[in-house]
Amino acid sequence: MDGKKSIQELTVAFDQALVAAGYSESRLTNFRTVIKRLLIFGAAQGIECYSSSVGKKFLEKCYPVEFDGRLVHELPCTTQYAWRTITLLNDFNTHGAFFRARRLRGNLQLTTEFQNLSDEFGDDCREKGTSEATVYRRQADLRKFFNYLHSNKIAISEISHKTVIGFLGTIITLSDDAVEHHRRTLSLFLQFLFHNGYVSEDYSRNIPAKRSLRKNPLPSVWEHEDVDQLLSAVDRANPMGKRDYAILLLVTKLGLRVGDVKAKLFCPEIAGLFCRIAGLFCHDSRANLSLKPVCFGIAIS
Repeated sequence: MDGKKSIQELTVAFDQALVAAGYSESRLTNFRTVIKRLLIFGAAQGIECYSSSVGKKFLEKCYPVEFDGRLVHELPCTTQYAWRTITLLNDFNTHGAFFRARRLRGNLQLTTEFQNLSDEFGDDCREKGTSEATVYRRQADLRKFFNYLHSNKIAISEISHKTVIGFLGTIITLSDDAVEHHRRTLSLFLQFLFHNGYVSEDYSRNIPAKRSLRKNPLPSVWEHEDVDQLLSAVDRANPMGKRDYAILLLVTKLGLRVGDVKAKLFCPEIAGLFCRIAGLFCHDSRANLSLKPVCFGIAIS
C-alpha cells in the first residue's frame, strides 16, 4: 500500500483515524498542524503520492534534528509532535492502521447520562467564554467524579453533601494545584446541576475551602509512644540504618534541634564524637559512616 495513495486522500483518512482513536482536541490540533505543513511541502516539491521517503525528507527539511546525545523528550515539542505524526502516518499508509502509544486515562466508559451531562456542562462553559483547553481539563476532572459516583452506585439526583466530601477525600493525596483544580471544577459542576434542576440544592456552597483540604502537617509535639514507634521503624540491620538511628537518638533523647544537627553535627570535632557514638551500634569495619547530610524524612521512611 506504501506509495500508492495521494497525500490528500491519505491525510483525510488519517485525520478520521486520529479522531476515531480518541485523541484530544489539543493533540488533534498538533497533528493537523504538522499535516498542513506536509501538504504545503508536498505541493512545493510537486509530490502527489505519499511514501515513507517523502515523510523522511519532510522531517529533514522542516524539523531537522542534530543527534547530539539529547533524549527525545529533550527536543522541542514541535519537533516531537512532527516525528510522532509522521511515524503514525507511515504506519497508517503501510498497514491502514496505527498503534496508539498511550491509552485513554480512566477505566470507566461513561454512561449515556454521564456523557450527556459532561457535554452539556462543556457547552455551558463555552457559552461563558471558557477556552477549549479549560473545558477539556474540566471534563477530564469530571470523569473522576463520575467514576466515584459509578463505583458507589450514586445517581445524579442522589448527590448530597456527604457525596461531595467523600469524593474530595479520594483526591486529597494529589498535589495542591490538582486538588484545587478538582475542587473548582466540582463547584462549577454542582452549580450547573442546581441551576438546571438536576439537584434540589446547591451543594457547591458546602465545598470545604482550599486551606481545609491541605494535608495534615507533622505534629510539633510528639507523644512518647509515637517517638518509640518512630525509632522502631528505623532499619538497623545495615550500617546506614544504625547511623540514622544514632542521629535520631541525638534528637529525641538528648533534645538536639534539627537546626543544630544541620549546622553543627558535620563539623570535624562533632563528626569524631558521632562516629564513636555510631560505633556503639555498628562494629563492622567496612561500614561507611561518613557524615553526609541526612534527610530525616528518608531515614525514617
